[in-house]
Amino acid sequence: MNKLYLLLSIFVLAACGRSANKAYNRGDYTETIDRAVKRLQKRPDDGEMVYLAKTAYKAATAQHLERIKYLNNSTRYEEIFHEYQQLQNLHNRIQQSPVLVSALKPVNYQDQLNDWGEKAAQKFYDQGNEAMSGGRKEDYREAYKLFQRAAYFRPDDRNLQQRLREAFEGGMVQVVVLDNNRFARFSGFSNPALQNFDRQLVRNLRNRVNNEFVLFWDEMDFRGRNLQPDEFLDLQWGRFFLAQPIEDNDVRTVEKKIVVKETVFKPDSVIKEYATVKAEIITNRRVFNAEGELFLTATDNRNQILFTDVVRGNFQWQSSIVYYRGDERALSANDRSSLTGPNHPAPPEDVIMNGIAGEVFAQLSNRLRSHYNWR
Repeated sequence: MNKLYLLLSIFVLAACGRSANKAYNRGDYTETIDRAVKRLQKRPDDGEMVYLAKTAYKAATAQHLERIKYLNNSTRYEEIFHEYQQLQNLHNRIQQSPVLVSALKPVNYQDQLNDWGEKAAQKFYDQGNEAMSGGRKEDYREAYKLFQRAAYFRPDDRNLQQRLREAFEGGMVQVVVLDNNRFARFSGFSNPALQNFDRQLVRNLRNRVNNEFVLFWDEMDFRGRNLQPDEFLDLQWGRFFLAQPIEDNDVRTVEKKIVVKETVFKPDSVIKEYATVKAEIITNRRVFNAEGELFLTATDNRNQILFTDVVRGNFQWQSSIVYYRGDERALSANDRSSLTGPNHPAPPEDVIMNGIAGEVFAQLSNRLRSHYNWR
């Protein structure tokens, strides 16, 4: 067991050494140092690995400092911050190997990180305040994004968190879906799919609109809240057309010659009498179509119309039966297997209304999601 462990350790160390060299050859100096640290934690006397890490650290430091020098005269403070952050990450990684700490003497860039992080935070904070001064929803949303970037550098700044909340609230669009139960009151329909349509729509939009700045309310939930609505969605059911079923019959005549009488004179002498029997196979098809429509009007809080739409839904039901008239003996085995039971009655009203409302709901939800995802 000890020999096996030793062989595995040698193999792993050799692999680390090869990986470090490969990383260095392709210019990945951070990976080179990571591999060197792992190897030196097990074999601190590996002078070749110390030399490789020292060369990689020097090259990586030169790259980042050259980039910082290029950016130094610009206002791209966050990019300078990230360059120093990568240098500090190298410093922290090297700290895990006392051999490399002694050999490389890595520079601690924490002060530079703090300075440039503060400059980047202040830049985004000032830009956010300037954006908010525009006063429009779009301005507040832009300010929110800028304050978020500032908060990356100042995560514990209470004033910045307050500005984030103000920007978010200012960019919000409060959309109220008005109660659409007025249809039930004048039509006589009392189907739950129609009465709860607005509430179901609100739940669907809340879950599926991918825009954090849009919040949907149904009229009942919105009442009593100290909020100023921005938009209203007025849903009004329009015409519902429930047609009578349309029937269609297909008649097919079949016939068969059968034995109706046998006279036996003796075992080898039998006289058969034949007759032709007939039957009609009738296929009765019933098709029922129904349709309804919903009118949508979107307005702002000044009662100005923003957009309108008409959404139509259809419901179709069909049934067919196969039966026969005439002499059953005319039917073949296939004819018998095609026969069905009694016809089914047309679906009740609540099933029809559910079908229409379901199709309208799906179309309307998709259209509103597409609209508000891009607000």
